[in-house]
Amino acid sequence: MELTLSQSTASLFCQAALVFSLLLFVSLSSAEGREVVVEDGPGLRAAISSAQPGDRIVLMPGDYSLRKQVISTGGEEGQPITVTAHIPSQTRIRSSVVELFKIRAPYWVFENLTFEGTENAHHAFHIVRDADHLILRGNRFIDFHSAIKGNPEGGRAADYVVIERNIFYNQVMRQTTVPTTPIDVLGGVGWVLRGNFIADFGRVGPDQVSYGAFLKGTSREGVIEGNLVICEWNHSGGRRIGLSFGGGGSPERLRSENNSEHEEGIIRNNIVINCPNAPGIYLNRAYNVKIYNNTIYNAYGIMARFPNSRAFVRNNIVSGAVTERSGAQVEQDSNLTTGWGIGTYITGAAERLIRRVSDYDSKFPNWISPETVAWMQNKFRQLEAWLGRSFMGRGISDFEDWFVAPAVGDFDLLDGDEILGQGQRMTEVKSDFCGRERPSRTVDLGAIEYRQGRCDLQTWLADLFRPFDAP
Repeated sequence: MELTLSQSTASLFCQAALVFSLLLFVSLSSAEGREVVVEDGPGLRAAISSAQPGDRIVLMPGDYSLRKQVISTGGEEGQPITVTAHIPSQTRIRSSVVELFKIRAPYWVFENLTFEGTENAHHAFHIVRDADHLILRGNRFIDFHSAIKGNPEGGRAADYVVIERNIFYNQVMRQTTVPTTPIDVLGGVGWVLRGNFIADFGRVGPDQVSYGAFLKGTSREGVIEGNLVICEWNHSGGRRIGLSFGGGGSPERLRSENNSEHEEGIIRNNIVINCPNAPGIYLNRAYNVKIYNNTIYNAYGIMARFPNSRAFVRNNIVSGAVTERSGAQVEQDSNLTTGWGIGTYITGAAERLIRRVSDYDSKFPNWISPETVAWMQNKFRQLEAWLGRSFMGRGISDFEDWFVAPAVGDFDLLDGDEILGQGQRMTEVKSDFCGRERPSRTVDLGAIEYRQGRCDLQTWLADLFRPFDAP
């Protein structure tokens, strides 16, 4: 009897242990998710379509050609669904469609991937509805009109999206009449654009205005920080604006209740260079926004426009000036500027003169020779270039006195008397472009805290590109 009881007890114990082990395995699998390895486009589509919270989808080396993919099933808090490359330098996702991934579900992470478009590719990601807490991190985006597009769908926009340490550029000017803005966001709360490299986003067309990144249309509490924007990097042309709250504007029905495009956001610690025909930072109906500790070189400064714009602008080093237009309100302090506000009109005035000469030639072809028309247009462009570089415009000669080679991103100091310790300590700016802590009292002007040591942009950029360099 005792033996029988002992055998029965052992049997029950073994069964209980087996059940416990199975439950533990299921629990761990659920918490950690699965690793799904894919090797081609169909495999990637299948893995994304069947993904579960916590899954990690790993792309093996190769080229992945995809059609549009709508993502409607998401991860969970603490268990996002991650899509990544095993070897980033050997993995590309190619697209020629209008939009590649349309995401309407929360908690996805895309990282260490190259997305390569064509002359007709609009978006690598279209972010809508419930795509909250999406993270796009450490990716490279080449040749898209607007690689990242966010907007409402069904009356709701995604919130708390993070776009950090990505690379955006186009190899040639975009031949299109649609917007060309690498990060183009309408709506949403708490978006963060951090530590990205954004360059060469110009377009050819009747309206040649383009932006590096903007948040607009009922968006609020956005953070744009620590980005390096080179409007003209490997090619030039058009009017390229660096960063913006409000962008080119939205229909009134898509703005906030007080008719603003963005509210309560901050643009801090960014470096914006070589935007010679436009502002480095543009505020369009941006309400209660803060523009702190940015460095803007070879651009027409910071411009706020329309009565709904109310901005606090402090501690910036600004090529050009801080200007208010069309009823905007700007409270500014401790900014180092190099130009006049009137300079923002130089490019537009030159364009109008050039067009008028062309119009005159077409209406009265026998009154003026084509050679004279070309000569006059060339002189207007030369005058525009001279005025733009001068103290009336961008005032870039001052930068060449302060920094080693700002045109190529070398902001090592030659003369720091007007920069070192000349700024106010702002609670919203605890660190600098390179992530070093700001002092507790006075701070340096601009994006770099020089008293913390060297902040080398070439090294920063090399670190960003390194995962994509050929092994």
